[in-house]
Amino acid sequence: MVKKILQIDVNRFDPECSILTNLDLISPNYHQSTAMEVLLSFENQRSFNREPVKTVLYRFQLEATSQLTKLHSAFQSIGSKKGVDIKSLKSETAYELKYKQKLEFNDSLLSMEILNLDMIMGFVFASGELKFFDRSNFEQIKNLYNQVSPAADPLLPNTINTLFDAGFEFSRMPFQPKYVIVSPNMCCYVSLPLNDSNLHVSVIKCQVKPENLPPKRKGLLLATTVSIALRHTSACYFGYCTDDIVAAIKVELWRCSKLIGDKYSYRLLVSILQECQTAISLNIDISTEQMDKMSQNQPLQRMLALQLSLGTSRNWTRNKSGKIALALVNLKFVASSLIYTISTIYGNMQRLARKVMNTDTLANATAREDSIVTIVGTIRWCIDYVIAINQEMLELTNAFKTNNKEQIDHMIHESVVVPLLLGKVPRSFLLLAISNVIKLFRFVQKFIEKNDNTLTAMETAENPMGAFKAVEKQLVIDDSPLLLDASENSSSSMSNGAGMNGGASRIAKNIVAQPTTEAYYRVGAMISNSPVPLHAFQKFLQDADVPLRNNRLDASTSLAVEQQIVCQGYVSKSFIEHLRSLCNVYDKVMLNNSSIDLQRLYFYDTLWLKILNGTPDESEDSLSLEEAIDTELYNNTNLPPVLSRTNFKLSHICNKKLIESNTYDGMMLDTLRKQLLKPSQLMDIADNSNIPPDNTHPHHPQNNQLHHSHGGSSLLGGGAIAMQMQHRRTLSSSVGPDSTNGNNSSTGNNGSGSGLNSGQHMNVVKLKMRKCIRCGAISSITDEVAYVPSHPTTTTNPAFQHYQRVCFCGGSWANM
Repeated sequence: MVKKILQIDVNRFDPECSILTNLDLISPNYHQSTAMEVLLSFENQRSFNREPVKTVLYRFQLEATSQLTKLHSAFQSIGSKKGVDIKSLKSETAYELKYKQKLEFNDSLLSMEILNLDMIMGFVFASGELKFFDRSNFEQIKNLYNQVSPAADPLLPNTINTLFDAGFEFSRMPFQPKYVIVSPNMCCYVSLPLNDSNLHVSVIKCQVKPENLPPKRKGLLLATTVSIALRHTSACYFGYCTDDIVAAIKVELWRCSKLIGDKYSYRLLVSILQECQTAISLNIDISTEQMDKMSQNQPLQRMLALQLSLGTSRNWTRNKSGKIALALVNLKFVASSLIYTISTIYGNMQRLARKVMNTDTLANATAREDSIVTIVGTIRWCIDYVIAINQEMLELTNAFKTNNKEQIDHMIHESVVVPLLLGKVPRSFLLLAISNVIKLFRFVQKFIEKNDNTLTAMETAENPMGAFKAVEKQLVIDDSPLLLDASENSSSSMSNGAGMNGGASRIAKNIVAQPTTEAYYRVGAMISNSPVPLHAFQKFLQDADVPLRNNRLDASTSLAVEQQIVCQGYVSKSFIEHLRSLCNVYDKVMLNNSSIDLQRLYFYDTLWLKILNGTPDESEDSLSLEEAIDTELYNNTNLPPVLSRTNFKLSHICNKKLIESNTYDGMMLDTLRKQLLKPSQLMDIADNSNIPPDNTHPHHPQNNQLHHSHGGSSLLGGGAIAMQMQHRRTLSSSVGPDSTNGNNSSTGNNGSGSGLNSGQHMNVVKLKMRKCIRCGAISSITDEVAYVPSHPTTTTNPAFQHYQRVCFCGGSWANM
């Protein structure tokens, strides 16, 4: 049902503008000054295109009034004479649409965007200009820093709600747009030109008059920092994506570096990180027992993602702050993955218990093994991270022993490990990750002890890996699997007169236990073969945590120090004595421990973590001329961090560099799962014999396939790579039968490989890979299932299901 609420003659407002172009309704919100808004926009009728455009916008408000006010006084008197209770009409509410305001524009209004909890209205015009109005007073938001202002120092706005209050503006589009969408954080917009099919991205930029720039006038840095922190915190709590905020910050840092200087740009970066961390009200004075609550803090996750993004520059190189953030998001990811695994195993146990099944099943044991094997890579990362920290701690302890002040100062200023140990949040994350690794190992060990009760007594405080050593001896050293032992025991028992049912029962029981035993051995082997025992390092962290926490600082000072350590990686000289005490504890707990292998620890390779200093850069000595030009284009510092349109050439160079930096001995590192994969596991082979000859530019927007023509060599870049193959046997042997969808037969006349004319047949190799646009992580594209197909009541490990949509750092995936 449609009810008429307003009927007006528009000609009585402005006879020239009589064509209705837009009608928008805006609901009231939390602000008391807001009401139901009705906006009507009209344009003038033009006979020729050259005539000037005029747009008039009328603003009406739907106001609540009493029914009595709508009744004429004459009717009120008539009703009173006839005994009608007129006063009862006061309690009845009526709504009336009242005219409030008229706005005129010399442009054609295309659309209107309602932003910031319906308190900001953005008008998009045909000329490519965007204007924003504050709904509270319905006035256009003006740039305080881009106009001649009184000599106020510092120059600050009265209130800060958006980046517009800190001197930021959207530049005019150089074309007539067809559609424009502004991001919820009001930091970017995407536009589609009228006669084009390519989207354009534009980032908000700071437009400031030279006389208002630092150091001539103060205030801009504070306003920029507060406005960005407010937008970032709002995005964290409202669940908005923060990629547009990161893009705006990157562009502003790049602009400040060019316009004002690198020192100011770095000051702005540090101020943004500290203010964003303060805005989320992070409490760092919590006990280690409550650390799991902090690891589930989503605003903290967003904060670490922001720090990681701002600490990552071209060529995916990271400064000290970026490496600290990378370590923290990985530690948080390891801890949560282990919790997911334990919960999955325990959930499957409860399902069996509800079915009144007192014995374990092979399907459940297999699902348990899969859940554990799934996160073997993350456990390996955690162990190697512990080893990397011990390598730095060993060097720092030797420096204090020899009183080498130069080396101590160098490690305090350059080392990433020192802030990771001194900071409360990094130290607590590390303790949580190590305790979860040990918790998972002991949890799985309980299943093993059910089959062999003698293993329980072998684990002692002095020898926490005693039970595993016994299992390892039986599996590896004696070369006698548990299943074989069970068969021999059953055979001997039957020869002694035992029944055949008892022997078969033992065999079945050991068959069910075998998958769990193998998974237990894989986790235990990583822990046991580490040159640093996890139990000893956990004790070191616990012993060192007490003196480092008792530094007698109040809450505000403690938070400021934590921000310096975590956000900047800055350690003041006042912490030298704390570091000396830390090294004394390390010497006492770790170096005096006979189970630590110092020789293996010293030579252990941890460069793949990409956290410590000294990671080798790519060598560019043997580049071809074309590659050298591409590399120079990629490293061009004059290019802004955000381009308005996708540069496919830069994208392919970026993908190639990422793949090269994550390749180890011909294997590709899946950064999400922390596993090395064969190239065949990252490719999808599709038969494309009907592909027409490629006579278009490979980077043309309409061309969905990237046809490579560099002599058959495959460029590891984005898109799909079409490769000419002589015969399918060569393809099968080089890529693997698992990537050819089971079709690895020869296509020649005989099996020797003669055959396919390269001009008649072509196979397309699509990369089943994706990259994180923030941290540069590479992951294979796989579909995680929630249930085991053969056993629908058993769930698989959901550790990576959430990260099919977003990376563990919080960034978005982009297919390569």
